[in-house]
Amino acid sequence: MKSKFHLWAERYDRQLDDIFAVQDEVIQQIVAALTVQLTAGERPRVGGAPTENLQAYDAFVRGREQYVRRDRAANTQARELFEQAISLDENYAQAHAFLGRTYLMELVNQWSNTPDLLDKLFEHGRQPLALDDAQPTAYETLAFGHVARQEHDQAIEAARKAVQFDPNFADGYISLGEVLNFSGQPADAIPLIEHATRLNPRYTPNYLWALGQAHRLLQNYDQAIAIFRRVITRNPDHLIAHLMLCSCYVEIDRLDEAKPHGAEVLRINPDYSVAVSDRRSPYKNREDTERQTNSLCRGGLS
Repeated sequence: MKSKFHLWAERYDRQLDDIFAVQDEVIQQIVAALTVQLTAGERPRVGGAPTENLQAYDAFVRGREQYVRRDRAANTQARELFEQAISLDENYAQAHAFLGRTYLMELVNQWSNTPDLLDKLFEHGRQPLALDDAQPTAYETLAFGHVARQEHDQAIEAARKAVQFDPNFADGYISLGEVLNFSGQPADAIPLIEHATRLNPRYTPNYLWALGQAHRLLQNYDQAIAIFRRVITRNPDHLIAHLMLCSCYVEIDRLDEAKPHGAEVLRINPDYSVAVSDRRSPYKNREDTERQTNSLCRGGLS
């Protein structure tokens, strides 16, 4: 049966090197056709090319695809691609921000003990803001840097700026939710995370991880377990999801189910240390750190 709705009937014939111009033209026509009302922060961004260098854009997109896989080899490849994008366009703000995020992944997953990881995270969070002080992705990166430094008020402020400058930025709401989780406000995080999944129905596993983390911190362990299991179904090597499953099962006295996830953590990263995790803890409330540390040790990690 034919739809009664007429969706689109425009044709665009351009050279490939005009791709950003075509993108700009198409988006502006869609906005006009839908009579969308843009905020002051969104207006200059709609259709704006992130870079004029097509090779830099290609490297960035491929780097972002690797980054969301959340494993060590992919993170290394993502970093190389983001560095390549920056070498082609040193003013590529988003590439700087995502480059910073690769150092965050290295820190969180204990892939390296390099002492300057946090400094590099901040460096590449601040650099894009020097190029574009309304860059939402950069505020996300800075927010995570502040969390890692236990600067939770600054982290919340930075994460809120990400969605202030782009109210339709689904990833920004996830980052704000994660920051609130670490800041002792998981109940406030849940509606933000759920809003993000509505904005981006094709969300990556980290959306689920953020939601599972909120439920775990609220001690809704059955819900958290169901969500974390969905994460590892989509990404079997998601180290932090296995950590959280180990913790959750211990909390409800199902040790036999906890220990296989502890073993998975060590399969993914044989050098993972609960002591290092405790020392680097991003939680504002010490009791959240202590509960996690104790449960992981009971689950077979040390």
